[in-house]
Amino acid sequence: MTVGPFDPVVLEADQQRRSRVLDWLASGLAAADPAEAVRRHVTSRQVASTPLAGKVAVLAVGKAAEAMAAGLGDQLGDRLDEGLLVTPAPVTPAPGFRSIVAGHPLPDAGSLEAGAAALELARSLGAGDTLVVLLSGGASALLEYPIDGITLTELVAVTDTLLRGGAAIDELNLVRRHLSAVKGGGLAAATAATVVTLALSDVVGSPPHVIGSGPTVSDPTYVEDARRVLRAHGIDPHVLSVAAAQTVGPRDFLVVGDGPRSAEAVAAAARADGLPAVVEPTPLTGDAATEARRCVAVRRPGVTVRAGETTVRVDGTGRGGRNQEAALAAAIELDGATDMLFAALATDGADGPTDAAGGLVDGATVGEARAAGLDAADHLRRHDSYAWLAGAGALLRTGPTGTNVGDIWILWRDQSAAER
Repeated sequence: MTVGPFDPVVLEADQQRRSRVLDWLASGLAAADPAEAVRRHVTSRQVASTPLAGKVAVLAVGKAAEAMAAGLGDQLGDRLDEGLLVTPAPVTPAPGFRSIVAGHPLPDAGSLEAGAAALELARSLGAGDTLVVLLSGGASALLEYPIDGITLTELVAVTDTLLRGGAAIDELNLVRRHLSAVKGGGLAAATAATVVTLALSDVVGSPPHVIGSGPTVSDPTYVEDARRVLRAHGIDPHVLSVAAAQTVGPRDFLVVGDGPRSAEAVAAAARADGLPAVVEPTPLTGDAATEARRCVAVRRPGVTVRAGETTVRVDGTGRGGRNQEAALAAAIELDGATDMLFAALATDGADGPTDAAGGLVDGATVGEARAAGLDAADHLRRHDSYAWLAGAGALLRTGPTGTNVGDIWILWRDQSAAER
């Protein structure tokens, strides 16, 4: 029995069954290993289907940037001429890279420094050179350079309002693209070099223009689309009165890892344990609590795995994240049931502004929390899932995982539970 990167405190309520769930989740994280995902598509002569020519420069941005850069460096060796690494926390750069620490989930001065440095790097390359871009979750906030007429303060205010208002990631990144000189193809438009992108996707469906807000691909949306999102969230759309879309030619863009691949690895691990397991083809989207209720209502026995990313509209004073909110809502639905478990995990290890990655609950969790003086319904109403799950011993903690492919949910319902 192992628990992989997980804090074993969550096993105290039910070590035998919960340890199996943690093992399955660990398999999902292993399937999203950033360094290995990059290595599979790189040789000393080419990246994906793009031959390396001239000066080879690399920009790695995101929560998995350190590992992705290391994997690329292993393959390129001395073929790498210059590298820029942008991460949310200090890291030890791979050989040949310099690093910048930038803001996440809100952009900061470091994000602007990174955006300026990325544009400078792109402009320094000629027509016979190659720019390799490595994107992973968090890149949209980490790499930023506002268009003329937009200040960092305005950019932060818009981003924060959309995040707190429960905007979907595609809505958030749509607005970001129209406020940025580096997103929506801005980076690719700044260079004459051949551009190739490898992406570890945390976005449902993995559309290239949404991953990292698409710095190397054309933006198919319009300013009015972004204004509609702003109006829907009560933001003055005039912030977008100055905006310029970028159009760039075809670029080599390859998704090297994503949520569905990790979900399938989770299901495969459950099957190896002798249980029927399926991956739900419909991606996770929408309100976290609502989707959690739908998930636990599944009558199918065995293990059901889902991947995607939900949202939470914050209108209370509590603390938590979308996966913790989902776990709390699921626990309420499962109250009193036996032989049923639900787990919700943010694969980057950071669920909302907390030190937790999600939650693992079953039919006894609400009763255990009640014995500790915690009211589940009240905590859900106040979006205070972190305190409730902590009191119930149901928090999933991993620390930073070094990867990010969105969220993975598991419902384990055995035959006896399905027949009740």
